[in-house]
Amino acid sequence: MKQNNSDSDELVTIARFMNQPELDIARGFLESEGIPSWAPEERLVASTGGLYAIGVGGMRLQVRSRDAARASKLLEDIDEASSPSRNEGEP
Repeated sequence: MKQNNSDSDELVTIARFMNQPELDIARGFLESEGIPSWAPEERLVASTGGLYAIGVGGMRLQVRSRDAARASKLLEDIDEASSPSRNEGEP
């Protein structure tokens, strides 16, 4: 069965961010990997001083459905790499 191109171009949410700097880092990383992304609430959150993000549970980071699995994995890998090791500092 042939996949409809419009299905693979549908935007899906892969993450939510409560602040602009974290969103910018994630978007920049995905774009450096060739994955375009969108944040529909970005301007609204900026215009409300961040209050809108709190009210709706964060700004959505969206990618095309065909890129979603790869984008999610890339963000997961970054999150794991930036988190301190659970064994760090233990004797």
